[in-house]
Amino acid sequence: MKYFYKIREKTTGKYYVGCRWCKDADHNDFWVTYFTSSNYIKDQPKENFEVLRVEAREDAREYEARYLKKAYGLLGRERFFELMINRHCIDFGIVPDEVISRRAKKAAKTMTGYRCWTNGTEMTKAKECPGEGWYRGFPESRNAKIAKTLTGKTSAIKGMKYSEETKAARRAIGLKFWNNGVTMTQAAECPGPDWKPGMLFIPKSAEHRAKIAEGRRRWAEQRRLAQGNK
Repeated sequence: MKYFYKIREKTTGKYYVGCRWCKDADHNDFWVTYFTSSNYIKDQPKENFEVLRVEAREDAREYEARYLKKAYGLLGRERFFELMINRHCIDFGIVPDEVISRRAKKAAKTMTGYRCWTNGTEMTKAKECPGEGWYRGFPESRNAKIAKTLTGKTSAIKGMKYSEETKAARRAIGLKFWNNGVTMTQAAECPGPDWKPGMLFIPKSAEHRAKIAEGRRRWAEQRRLAQGNK
């Protein structure tokens, strides 16, 4: 049966709470064959910890979340992390939004400039090409999974209509497409006497059309495979 537990580290006085909720969970196994999911605790001598509470309950996972959330609210962030070994509290939405945002910004800054590269089967992130045979993008297996996920679904923006406020905001920008038969640009006013409103149709080269056709063929193949795996 699922259960909730609480232990204390004797040398520091810090606490750790958790739960076990797998189908084979048995509270009689705690501190006998199961020593929490924390790698920190697993690496310590077992006699360094004192078992304070083991309680079998069906809502063990939800109870752990409520327990940690309440403790965080009563103690405050600094005191909470002084007394608790737990570091997975973000999983339960306990850490305030501004803390999560700060961590996300730091992670994004660390990964700035990194791109996804694949060799057809594996994927990695790097600023430069990892080596011969690697190219920008994702493995075909990932694309197939995405295709399978999207099969039969309608685009969220398909058929979407803009509100009058949105239309007015777009018109307020004041930029229009203009072309002179050779090139095109965007401007609020006509750029010159030879320019007329509208986009310029530029015929695609044979190479460009071949790339588009190949992309459509690959996408159709991915959709076919995804539908066949259902």
